[in-house]
Amino acid sequence: MRWRRHRPGTHDQTIEPANANDFKELTRLLDKANEYSLERSGLPAWGLKEYALRELAEHLNDGACYVMRDKQKIVATMTITDKDWLWGDKSTDGTALYFHKLMKDPECRIRNIGLIFISFVAHMALTQNKKFIRCDVISSQEQLVKYYLKLGFIQKASFTYRPSGRPGVFLEASADEIIKRITALDVLKSQGTHEI
Repeated sequence: MRWRRHRPGTHDQTIEPANANDFKELTRLLDKANEYSLERSGLPAWGLKEYALRELAEHLNDGACYVMRDKQKIVATMTITDKDWLWGDKSTDGTALYFHKLMKDPECRIRNIGLIFISFVAHMALTQNKKFIRCDVISSQEQLVKYYLKLGFIQKASFTYRPSGRPGVFLEASADEIIKRITALDVLKSQGTHEI
């Protein structure tokens, strides 16, 4: 699945599967996102960088990593999987897609990238006959947790990230409801099309 936004007189922006050549740029993006998180909340988003990079490399190799390009430069990324071991047996029920590592270059001035990616994963879930989208968030990222809850996610449980020991929360939303809510916000109107 791909997403493309074309505005006359400007350049195209796309969400598309990442490729192996993107790993260095994704590493740079993770570093910048961690620095930004550290400045805002006092904690990096991904405390165990080597673990996060290993997982990112696995997602990239599995074709689960998606990137937004602006002028051919990666400005944001997200990985999308159909299972997440953190969720245990629930992740094998076949009803959800899981998104991870939603990162935006702090210098990027494109608005609503988070909503664009969340809409993208919700559309992808529906095309695969999946009812929900799910994610996990570090509890101390209170603003991010509130953002997801405001969009219509429901907190399903609390847990502890291993091996870091940091507390986290599991969040779930109906893919259909997320699309309706984002559409109602009207921020994505005329901003892009989903292509299969």
